[in-house]
Amino acid sequence: MGRHLKGAAIALILIASLVGSNHAQASSQEASASIMHGSPTTISKWPWQVAISLSWRFEGTSRDRTICGGVALAPRLVLTARHCVVGRYERWPRNLMVYSGKTWLNDSFSGGISWVSRIIRPRSPSWDVALLKLKNRVSAKTIKLASRSE
Repeated sequence: MGRHLKGAAIALILIASLVGSNHAQASSQEASASIMHGSPTTISKWPWQVAISLSWRFEGTSRDRTICGGVALAPRLVLTARHCVVGRYERWPRNLMVYSGKTWLNDSFSGGISWVSRIIRPRSPSWDVALLKLKNRVSAKTIKLASRSE
């Protein structure tokens, strides 16, 4: 197992252990499109944030096709919610792409696009986490994981 994949696997286990099973039962039907008490920001303040979207094979704008957000853990590894990628996307991960380095999805002059090659998730549906392995590197800066002293 590669160094980045080992680190991501450890992060996934830690995050999954912090998520209580009663709180992780979210489904796409329960998810809301509203952000409560949010405020405008830019990608420069949260450079590891990515958008997970359906590929161009599907109709609509990049905003219409965006299904979830995620965090760049490593150049070719993204952490997201399991409920975002189970079902039909899981069988055809190539239908998913990741936008990185963009504040606005319709900004064609910044950031990059990476294609999903594999979806890795816990067997238990009570852990609402998944890893997306990417075919190419994200243009985003990866999130810094806490060290043992933090």
